[in-house]
Amino acid sequence: MAPRSEDEDGIAIPPAPNWYGSALADWGVGCNDIYAYAARNTIVLLRPNGGGKGSAVGDDRPAESSSSSPSRPDRDASFAGTLVGHHNRVTALAFARCPGVEHLLLSGSADRTVRLWDVADRRCVKILRGHAVDVVALATSPRVPDLAVSGDRGGKLLVWRFGGGADAPASTLESLDASPVLCLAMSPHPFRDEVACGHQSGALGVYVLSGDGAVRKRLPARSGDAQACAWMPSITSGDSSSEIDPDSKERDEGDPPMVLAVGSREKAVTLWSWDGARTSLRKTLSLPRCPPNLSEAQRGRLWLSLAWSAIDDEDTAGAEDAAGAEPPAKARTDGRTVHLVTASHGGDLLRWTLDVHELVGSNGAGHVANAPVAMDKFGPNDKAHARTVFTIRVKRGVAVTTSLDRSVSVWDVDSCERRWSTFGLGGFSYRVGVDPEDPFRASVACGDGSLRSLDLHRAGGGGDVMWRGLPQTKATCAAWCPPAEEGEGHGGRVAVGLEDGRVVVVDAGGQGRYAVQRDCHAGPVVAAQWIRRSDDSGVGSTNELWTLGEGRLWRWRSLALPEDRRKGKGAGDQARGGGGIFEDVTDSLAGNDRVERGGASSFEWLHPSRDAGPPDFHSEPLSRLAVGWNDGRVSVHRRTLRSEEADLLPSDLLRSGDDRSRWSWTELWCTREHTKRVTAVRWHPRAAEDDETALFPGWLAATSKDGSFLVYDGGGVVVRSPPSCRQALNDVAWAPGGAGGDSPGGDSP
Repeated sequence: MAPRSEDEDGIAIPPAPNWYGSALADWGVGCNDIYAYAARNTIVLLRPNGGGKGSAVGDDRPAESSSSSPSRPDRDASFAGTLVGHHNRVTALAFARCPGVEHLLLSGSADRTVRLWDVADRRCVKILRGHAVDVVALATSPRVPDLAVSGDRGGKLLVWRFGGGADAPASTLESLDASPVLCLAMSPHPFRDEVACGHQSGALGVYVLSGDGAVRKRLPARSGDAQACAWMPSITSGDSSSEIDPDSKERDEGDPPMVLAVGSREKAVTLWSWDGARTSLRKTLSLPRCPPNLSEAQRGRLWLSLAWSAIDDEDTAGAEDAAGAEPPAKARTDGRTVHLVTASHGGDLLRWTLDVHELVGSNGAGHVANAPVAMDKFGPNDKAHARTVFTIRVKRGVAVTTSLDRSVSVWDVDSCERRWSTFGLGGFSYRVGVDPEDPFRASVACGDGSLRSLDLHRAGGGGDVMWRGLPQTKATCAAWCPPAEEGEGHGGRVAVGLEDGRVVVVDAGGQGRYAVQRDCHAGPVVAAQWIRRSDDSGVGSTNELWTLGEGRLWRWRSLALPEDRRKGKGAGDQARGGGGIFEDVTDSLAGNDRVERGGASSFEWLHPSRDAGPPDFHSEPLSRLAVGWNDGRVSVHRRTLRSEEADLLPSDLLRSGDDRSRWSWTELWCTREHTKRVTAVRWHPRAAEDDETALFPGWLAATSKDGSFLVYDGGGVVVRSPPSCRQALNDVAWAPGGAGGDSPGGDSP
């Protein structure tokens, strides 16, 4: 594999893995320690054993060889990058399994192509075409470097020799039936190329590819979907040969028997022996009873994925760290037993301990006919997957799983304990908010409705769930607010805007406590910002929330807060201002052009420096509001407090807390350089400086749906206008602290 690149730690929160397929992930063999899983149209690369720049293992630690022990419990996995190229959902992955080509990865997709990737260089080497429908299964040969088989939803099976220059299939296999192919597996036989195939109809078969043509052998069909299949690895213990019957025909001819495990929707794993011509059912492993707490929908989502793990591999790997150390007392090095890891109901993982001799049909010493099968459950329950497990891959005693709960987890097969886990994003990441008290802590508003907390102090990627969201909606924006007073709250509050227009205030340190505001926007909340303003006395200051949704800009005069819910305030308290009261300032800002401007599309307040005093009482031009409009205009406004008119307001208005008449708005400048909706307005980090030495006074960057990116000075004059993009620009960001001179950094979609 190529050396790790500098950008390997760039994935902070990965995308969630795809669902409903047992070939949606694969783990490289030999020196390739990369694990790949499918996430929408992308392939995410992970190092389950850690050691990368994004893991807990520092650069000052010596690198471990590929034959070293599996990751210790204090080692975090690290992300190694992504592969992008498919035009539709990625549905199958398979690494090449021969020495010298371990860095090659095959991927199948709903775009009906198979792509060959060089994982070391992160590039697509070749596109293979031949399928007319979605490719849903892949398998590569451990004997022939460039041999692979793919299956699609129409039941078609294609054989590929991807090492040459051709991009067409080498041959087509006779299908078992026309139902979708759900699983493929190439056997580890040293002399023959054999591939097992399972269909959605329950049809099972083994194809022998060696020779001039392929030979197809049917296995008894299952009553449910054949969802996963895997060949038992060859047992290569030092003295295991003495346990095999020396008179065995398989041993005399150098033709070891193969064992195939098949997981099906009939809630059982069947184990078959195969000698190249005949099959025999050796054992059936029935899953435990479904837990009573699962709903009918959860009971119907069973996907019986599986993977083999040799016990010798697990135990000896754990002893390799200490030179000359003896294997653990419980280690078995006689090759008599093997582990099979399977999925079960509701996200459970099971480990079955099987007798090898019983499976292959030998009668050596120590063999017990119908030996009992020991079953262990991975746990504990609070660490297990919460929903269906779809893929299981095992290497050197470490298992990696993906699940419907959007997580990727790393397990120790020997101890049945979880070592590491991360929850992927279940949708688009709409907005990232930074904690004003800790710039290394951020929140991410996700398309699955949740709010993620990302702590960049921690070396490993992932992101904890700060708030799980509300049903049937998405979190579209988030904004942090530090405590207004010393000792208030725990880590501040976060305002979350939802797709349905609701605004929620979440206690960042309160274990998910939240309060939903009484009023909501007419459409998705696209922006939110807290600003500091003076209180009624003009001495102190407080935090004020502003939100934008469906073209309307709201200033929240009072908010329902999580601590109010905890204190048990009733409906009467909320009616007096505790349930969230807002003021719509859009028309006040638009003035006579309210119809032409068509509503606000973006906004941002300019924060004065900390030593400037309360912003609403400070002299112009520190307290300014920039607004982007749907018709392409950009305007800047200043808000001032009409303190001299406060005594003219009705006393009942002041008592009610209605301060709408206490503020006046002045439009400092307005220009229309963009032809389409303005998508973002961002103040320069030093825009608040107004003395004679200021380099960027009032500088403002704006992007638009027309692809233009402009920078305005304090008077609305364009001072920077890079060439327009052919596509819409969605956002822009300045380098922190104005680093990089006067050049803003822009992010295009």
